[in-house]
Amino acid sequence: MTRDGTTPELDSRELISTLFALLPIPVAVADERGSIVVANSSFTEIFQGVASVSTMPLREMDIPGHGRFQVHALPMNDRGYKIIYATEVSVASKLAEKLDRLEKLAAIGRVVGGVANEIHNPLKDILEYGPMVEQCEMDDKARTIIQTVFANAERAGQLVQNLVTFAGASGLERVPIDLNEIVRNVARLFQAQLCSPQRLPIECKLELADDLEPIAADPDLLHRALSNLVLNAMDAMPKSGALILRTQRDGSDTRIEVSDTGKGLTPEECERLFTPYYTSKEHGTGLGLAIVQSVVNDHGGRISVRSKQGLGTTFVIELPDNMEKLSGLEHENAKA
Repeated sequence: MTRDGTTPELDSRELISTLFALLPIPVAVADERGSIVVANSSFTEIFQGVASVSTMPLREMDIPGHGRFQVHALPMNDRGYKIIYATEVSVASKLAEKLDRLEKLAAIGRVVGGVANEIHNPLKDILEYGPMVEQCEMDDKARTIIQTVFANAERAGQLVQNLVTFAGASGLERVPIDLNEIVRNVARLFQAQLCSPQRLPIECKLELADDLEPIAADPDLLHRALSNLVLNAMDAMPKSGALILRTQRDGSDTRIEVSDTGKGLTPEECERLFTPYYTSKEHGTGLGLAIVQSVVNDHGGRISVRSKQGLGTTFVIELPDNMEKLSGLEHENAKA
């Protein structure tokens, strides 16, 4: 409305042109031959140099510097004119690709979990014979062979458990645990390998704090994570050295440290250690450290590494005290 109350006269062409230019998506009009008659600034900017829509496939297109677009065409009149417009699908396309990858990983995880369980059972049977065989009389050569067999079976079992964890086949179950007891159990598990005649002995030291409170965690997963760190520490000391397992209270967190006296790591190696399948000269290869990080993250904790060449490496796990949260969950379950 004008000031005198009358309706202003509008040029319909000018109005259409203005609205066309203001559209936030790329839009153009093409004639019956496919030549672009008019296009808004968004279309001109994104599809630079395009003079005919006949060269534009009606599908998703990656436009460098702008993203991914889905091109559409609609008939405009009976003379063959078409409206061409494009919608950005970068985010949706990436989400679809991620979903596809996740579905494939889930399928692989189910297969890996099944195969791992099939392998785990015979390995478990082999390891159960260990204590009985140790009590048998045999010469030193035979005992060395037997110890090697059981040590490799234990490593294979650890790898199987890593695959199960990495595939997501084992869930997280929180219960009150004594972290010092977990550390002692891991040390006992590897005692025979640390003193193996195939290598110079590795001294194992336990420095356990006596003021630790119980924490809410999954004992099996933490045992598996610490076992992986011990295996990596042993790999870093192929001939001899010292392994130190330490626990301590740090405010509201509980810290676990696994230290070795190997050659140490470079800063570049420290940054990439937790990448699956990354190979380190000092700390082996495979899923081990990625599994450890995954377990720690699932518990709401943090893991870090510090290393100095010539002095060794220390992995530090910080776990929160989740006992109050566990009590709340138990209370809710009791009410249900």
